[in-house]
Amino acid sequence: MDRNQFFYHLRRSQLLAEEQIRALEHRLREDDPILLARTIVAEGLLTPYQAEQILLGRSKGFWLGPYRILDRLGQGAMGTVFKAVHTGMGRIVALKVLKLSAVRDPQQLLQFQREIRVLAQMQHPNIVLAYDANRGRGVHFLAMEYVPGKTLQELVEERGPLPIGLAVILLRQAASALDYAHERGLVHRDLKPSNLLVTKTRGRSSATSSSLRKGGEYVLKIVDFGLAHLREGRISRLVESVIRQSRAGQVYGTADFMSPEQGRDFQQVDIRSDLYSLGCTFYYALSGQVPFPGTTAMEKLVKHLAEEPRPLRELRPEVPVALAEIIHKLMAKSPQDRFQTPAELLAALEPVGVPGPRSYSSLDTLTGPARATPSDPELGSGWLLLPQATEAIPDLSAHAASTATAHQSLHSTPQADPLANPVANMGSSPAAVSYSPATTVPPAHASATHNHDMPIRLTPPRRFNWLERLFFLWLGLLFGLFGSVVFFLLWRR
Repeated sequence: MDRNQFFYHLRRSQLLAEEQIRALEHRLREDDPILLARTIVAEGLLTPYQAEQILLGRSKGFWLGPYRILDRLGQGAMGTVFKAVHTGMGRIVALKVLKLSAVRDPQQLLQFQREIRVLAQMQHPNIVLAYDANRGRGVHFLAMEYVPGKTLQELVEERGPLPIGLAVILLRQAASALDYAHERGLVHRDLKPSNLLVTKTRGRSSATSSSLRKGGEYVLKIVDFGLAHLREGRISRLVESVIRQSRAGQVYGTADFMSPEQGRDFQQVDIRSDLYSLGCTFYYALSGQVPFPGTTAMEKLVKHLAEEPRPLRELRPEVPVALAEIIHKLMAKSPQDRFQTPAELLAALEPVGVPGPRSYSSLDTLTGPARATPSDPELGSGWLLLPQATEAIPDLSAHAASTATAHQSLHSTPQADPLANPVANMGSSPAAVSYSPATTVPPAHASATHNHDMPIRLTPPRRFNWLERLFFLWLGLLFGLFGSVVFFLLWRR
């Protein structure tokens, strides 16, 4: 890619106005498109993700209705999650886009629609909010609250078991969210560390709920209600349809954190199944180990059914006895032996103190290397390094990396194929899809920006030179001539 091609794709993307592009062409004299991209990113006109896509010759996929795509946050089995901004409202969102293969699968499409309807009922500080949902040009998307932070799984993987005080705070918040869902007849059915986000409010939260007042500046958010359903007597037609179309014998959930009854029959579960999963999740958060290690999902499910987990205090003796008893009661084999509601769990947690450090700035004695992120002056050398409020300027100077390696250096997931990323196949017009205005007010911390702390390594797509093009043209003519001769001979017969 040369300078002219870079500006050509930048124009087609409609990320910048024509006046801005002309000013850049006049002011920036670099011929190297990577240096151009680095300068434009440094000036805040493009995000590193947008610059990377332009340098790869991609000028589509930056717009989805009123949303401008800023970054790719992750990718799952059903689709891709992007960081985006609503251009009319200026609100940063997490945009979950269903991949095309999932759109063609009635069961996955119904599951996605169910998640939309479930989240539409949610208004709780510890549950991620839904703002908007729509479809157009074959693309289905859900706009959700953007939560800058890390999952509970990432925290434990990077820094080991949670500080006990922090674990108590987050457990209370999770129980509060489940209590809210339980009052509305909802069962999550897939609670696990990767579905619990932890963010830092930086003092901007109104802290209207008791869980937030006790949690201080750290907030837990439950995400991914794709497997949630309504309990018997309040079940929707949509969920009934999904259940009828479920594949025989298919297990829903995650084996490391799944209740025994869910392993037997995922339809016959209630809120006590979520409480079991919550117990397994915080057993992992406090010990750094899943309750029942195993090599296969079936092996783990059998252990959930028949074995007792290793006592938590054997793995971590400093865990208070009262807290360990609560965790083990949550993980009782029989639902009758557990807390019967999240409200009971909250009542049991009420007298439990918050021992040890409860803010990250005092956790610098923990061992283990931190992820390579800029430190927060408020946190010192603390245990959790959250995304910063400004974009880091990446290094765009590496020409030699392959396209696949280049993409993986910025994102934790491999480059998606066109079916996995339907946004890339859409036009660049901002008006391509209609939208519904949001009905909820975002929390203050939802507008924080995503941190790009890793250098971008970009390689423009390879272009054939004129000799290669001439060769392929000659080869095409040769095959065409050969085909014509064969057709003529067959026709004469």
